[in-house]
Amino acid sequence: MGKILLFIFAAIAGWLLYKGLLGKAAGKSGAKAGTGSSSNRVEEKMLKCDRCGVFIPASESMSLDGALTCRSPDRCPQRQSV
Repeated sequence: MGKILLFIFAAIAGWLLYKGLLGKAAGKSGAKAGTGSSSNRVEEKMLKCDRCGVFIPASESMSLDGALTCRSPDRCPQRQSV
């Protein structure tokens, strides 16, 4: 009985060790490949479009006649007055 428990414990420990090393190796190769991880993300400020009211990243906004708008105002889903 003791040998069976020892075998099961060794199998579980080996599996956990294999999964841990495999995860670390995949994380290192992913960082080298440029896939990035959640710790490498850059948060960007969200701005509200003055024409349609949609929140957009600052990099996708522009100033048009002093008002912040979507980058392409011709495709901006303008809010219709009710």
